[in-house]
Amino acid sequence: MAGINKFTQKAKRVLSLAQQEAEEENARTIGSEHLLLGLSLESGTAARRVLDDLGVDTEKVRDVLKQLRGQQESDEDLSSDLGDDVKELLEQSLAEALSNNATSIGTEHLILAMSRNAASMAMRVLGALGITPEQVQRQTARIMEEYQQIQDEAKKSEISDEFEKSDVISRRGVSRRKDTIGRSVSHRPDCSGRTKQT
Repeated sequence: MAGINKFTQKAKRVLSLAQQEAEEENARTIGSEHLLLGLSLESGTAARRVLDDLGVDTEKVRDVLKQLRGQQESDEDLSSDLGDDVKELLEQSLAEALSNNATSIGTEHLILAMSRNAASMAMRVLGALGITPEQVQRQTARIMEEYQQIQDEAKKSEISDEFEKSDVISRRGVSRRKDTIGRSVSHRPDCSGRTKQT
């Protein structure tokens, strides 16, 4: 997987929630709508922030899904293999992570991948709530930029702390050397063999 061999713990949790949602509905496969539900349920993630900022919550997603599924039952053309839908989404999430030089796939990559397929059930749900793929992408980009700034500041703080520690260690080392030299000078013997006190 070109350097990316895992999902983050939060992303794994979202996938697990998506599976639970599909099982509770007795669905044959996990669809992108189940993944959307998983993203809306798991707190403390970049994707959840995106959804919160766009005014999307779990109950709204469930309500729209009921409406769309009611339409599906009377229209055979809308029936599709949602399992393939999710497989494509996961492949796209890998591409999103690679494009961002990430070492693992996070929820931000999942929601970005979701936004790339406007025909998916997940995006149809968001579309019914008045949300476009572009809005999802812009909001995700903004939040990712915020997270990156926080990480950069944290790294600068760590580097600053290391410099301070090095400086303290260096000063202590110089101080110890001065003390050693001082003791050596104060106890050097005179010509008679006696220790000269200075």
